Amino acid sequence: MRSIRHFSSLIAIALITATCSSGSTTATSPGSLTPLSTPVAPATTTQPAIDDDAALPGIAFLDVNDFSEFRVHEPGSPFTVNVTLDLAGPVFVRWVDPTGAALSPQLIIRPGASHDLTVPSTQPGWYGLEFTAPAGVILADRVAGEPLIYGFAIAPDIVDQSFPDTGAAFGLVQPDMLDPVTPTWIKTMTTETTGPQWFSQELNHRRALGHEELPIVMGGAWESRNDLPLSDTQRSDLRAELTALFTQQDAAVAWELGLEENLNDGWGSDQYWDNLAVKSRIARDVADAAPNDVRLIYQLATLNPTEIARFLDSPAARYFDVLSLHPYAWPDFPPPASWLSALVADIQQQIAHSGRKLDIWFTEIGVPINAAPQGEFFGYPESGERVAGLDPAGAADFLAQTYALALASGVDKVFWYNYRDAGPERNLAESNFGLVDFRGYPKPAYAAYATSATMLEPAQPVSMEDLDGMSVATFETDSSIIRAIWSDKPTTIDLTQFGDVRRIVSQYGADQLTATILDVTPSVVYVVSSR
Repeated sequence: MRSIRHFSSLIAIALITATCSSGSTTATSPGSLTPLSTPVAPATTTQPAIDDDAALPGIAFLDVNDFSEFRVHEPGSPFTVNVTLDLAGPVFVRWVDPTGAALSPQLIIRPGASHDLTVPSTQPGWYGLEFTAPAGVILADRVAGEPLIYGFAIAPDIVDQSFPDTGAAFGLVQPDMLDPVTPTWIKTMTTETTGPQWFSQELNHRRALGHEELPIVMGGAWESRNDLPLSDTQRSDLRAELTALFTQQDAAVAWELGLEENLNDGWGSDQYWDNLAVKSRIARDVADAAPNDVRLIYQLATLNPTEIARFLDSPAARYFDVLSLHPYAWPDFPPPASWLSALVADIQQQIAHSGRKLDIWFTEIGVPINAAPQGEFFGYPESGERVAGLDPAGAADFLAQTYALALASGVDKVFWYNYRDAGPERNLAESNFGLVDFRGYPKPAYAAYATSATMLEPAQPVSMEDLDGMSVATFETDSSIIRAIWSDKPTTIDLTQFGDVRRIVSQYGADQLTATILDVTPSVVYVVSSR
């Protein structure tokens, strides 16, 4: 990713929202789903029969109403979605899980009819409303025969954030600060988007909401050519700008200097390193004179150990406190266990060999979710570069695995890129990294993120192991041992080796029945036992 961007809202044709309900609900037409305290068994996928003369061909527009701004709800309380169909139809609707498996029977919604659909479980998790249509009827914003899915989440109990905890491990890029799953650390500001005179006000606003900003110094006085040395004027201007940023009251506690500069022409030249050393030395001098402890971060968008070594060997490395990576696993995004463990171990070894004292953060990492119609192009249309991307469930697996593996391996903080899809373009990879879609509806990765943060944020990392092809990331609190367990291929594990198992929690937050033998899949399971 190359920039922090802000996008305008798009008025969607098909609107959908979820209505909180404190108890049971009544449908406005037959067939509403009754809430259960545990997930229902997969339901039949057969479409109800309709008469040929009952169909009205055309574009089917849905109106679905709610009062939940973020489409996220508390566990234990059912919520209801009201769906009304416009003139074309009918359409079919059912609840589905992250893999697309049915959680309810399909219902017919006829033109002009209205239905109240109640979520089939009150446990934490992701719940999708899947709409399909018969021949001759096309759902708005979809191609013929393509389903339309709107996601909702029941989030685990979220820890109240009355003030930011800068020791927190979870971060999020470009979040909505009011969303209940937004973590302590956020990235929403750069020195190109916010002037020094506004930083203190903006930072205090974020802290009042329980968040700590990680801003980026870029452009302006920081920017320099890679083929010319810095002039005295450039040095003076940079010192003045950083002084205004670092020494003001309530300044940020950490700053990234530059944005993915290793992707620029001229990076790695002798002149680049000389200039970076001059700029980072100025930043270090200003930071050390600031009233608060200020940490300086250098970022690399790479998986290449050679590029990391070049930075560590440079004259600039001594001035930084944190080495940040943006380890996007282009183009295929294979399972993290196949590459991320080795990458982190190599970085740790290189840092130790260099004699530097640098923490490791991932201030961006994410995966594109393929939103294109089946068989159509997905990637970067301008260049013609195709990207496979992951499906929604696969992206949720990737996220949960990444957090467990990275934190257990010694990465201090991980910022997910990003909160919301950057645009409505379904075939553009760059627009489809979000935890929620462009309209604001949660994807399965949203629920996986909430669960991962709930299970791992309060704990300390212990170890990362491979047990007979299974990945086991171990964390601990004062009273519990938490193991995040997954495998690229389905297998089983005997839980008796972990002692007194008190809880088994799915990747999406639902409590599972305790057992001695656990099925292990790419979907992370959290096993909680007594210490």
